[in-house]
Amino acid sequence: AAVDLSADDAALAALLRKHEKDLPAFFIVSAATVKDDAGPDSVQGTDVPALRVHARKAGGTKCARCWNVLESVGADAAHKDLCRRCAAIVG
Repeated sequence: AAVDLSADDAALAALLRKHEKDLPAFFIVSAATVKDDAGPDSVQGTDVPALRVHARKAGGTKCARCWNVLESVGADAAHKDLCRRCAAIVG
């Protein structure tokens, strides 16, 4: 999955943007993007009403090592079934 997040609260939006690169691991998804508007299909948070979330199917291919669905799978010629991060780890 991939999630798009937006926040009506400036402090929350700043916090999300500050940690945007870590959000996929936090939410256990393939991708997480902070946007100004999560879109018309987004859902308002119940515990955090200022948060809006839209979940969608992640784009790309499933990495054989980390199982994330990422656009970078196959970018490394030596490791066609791995994402860029995993290919760098296995060398």
